[in-house]
Amino acid sequence: MAWLTDKARNLFSKGKRGEVIHSVELRASGGAKAIYHEKKLYMPLNSGHNALLAGALEQMQGDPEIRAILKKAGVSQLTKKQLAEDGAADSIRLRGQEFPEEEHRLLTVLVLLGNGDAKFHGGYFSSAEAAYREAYKVAGSTRDKSLQAVCLVVLAAAIGMQDKYEQALKQVESALRCKSDLAEAWYNKGVVLLMLARHKEAQPCFDEALRYKPNFTEAWYNKGVALGNLNRHEEALTCFDEALDYNPHDGEVWLGKGVTLLMLDLHKEAFASFEEALRHKAGLAGAWLGKGLALLMLDRYEEALDGFEEALRREPEFAEAWLGKGLAKGDLGRHEEAATCFDKALDYKPDLASAWHNRGVALERIGWWKQALSAYERAQTLEKGKP
Repeated sequence: MAWLTDKARNLFSKGKRGEVIHSVELRASGGAKAIYHEKKLYMPLNSGHNALLAGALEQMQGDPEIRAILKKAGVSQLTKKQLAEDGAADSIRLRGQEFPEEEHRLLTVLVLLGNGDAKFHGGYFSSAEAAYREAYKVAGSTRDKSLQAVCLVVLAAAIGMQDKYEQALKQVESALRCKSDLAEAWYNKGVVLLMLARHKEAQPCFDEALRYKPNFTEAWYNKGVALGNLNRHEEALTCFDEALDYNPHDGEVWLGKGVTLLMLDLHKEAFASFEEALRHKAGLAGAWLGKGLALLMLDRYEEALDGFEEALRREPEFAEAWLGKGLAKGDLGRHEEAATCFDKALDYKPDLASAWHNRGVALERIGWWKQALSAYERAQTLEKGKP
């Protein structure tokens, strides 16, 4: 079946975004050991939906004029918890009825923003959107362009968290027309572009955010994400290190650094980064996946298997972790079990080309030649259809 080997060897030319492992090589079947992966692994760098920022309340309460109005209303500071209930928000807003009209509007906007923030951080994004829209409507009747911009930024975040990225992009661009030096606006624009897989456009947005706010940890992190997805891994690594300078306890950033080190074939260093990620956030399934991948590359297959199983314990439908588990099983010579794992990966991600390819490897090893060829052809079709 050497002809099958030649076909498999040419299936892939580069990693597919959103896949964890990219398989490219298969030795001839005549007694040779199957190779489930080459010594190069691909793991996605994702911004994550929770990277969109709201937090308008915190932004606005630093303004001296806002602080003066709050003091006048008998409220030293507003909190999201305090404003979580609509009744509480209305009560505070009523205190400003005797204020001059402009001050009353500003207090009303602030209370609505706080109410929106409470909904946003509670995961009620459509309710947050409604509160932010009302805040923007009131802000539009004031002279404060900065306030209008903040309303639009958080409105974009609430819309984006509902996966309506094109709409979110329009809102954040409107915010930047109101106030072009608002770091949070540039940041949210960058994140939305990442969600739309427009990585090249996203990267300069994070640069702008950092120009106005150099210690913006999330912007450093997501700049690294953008660069990583553009295969500029050395530059991405610098960004993750910058983020860790400002916040060394962020497990997500350690995860991003580990992924980047994995892409640079620095497997021991990647393993250490994933371990650090788990020290700060033990339930991070992606870090368990990364740890498994690093161990796989270090030929520590049994330990790698433990890492993949930990990832699956936290996220049972984690397709990439099923794929990793299959690779470890295959490297241990347990080909039937490996094929089952690849099937599980495909249950959750039917278009995962690496899973199709490695399924072919496993099926060839157990002598199911026709099914193996079908799996290879499916993988090749998926690769040809990539953008």
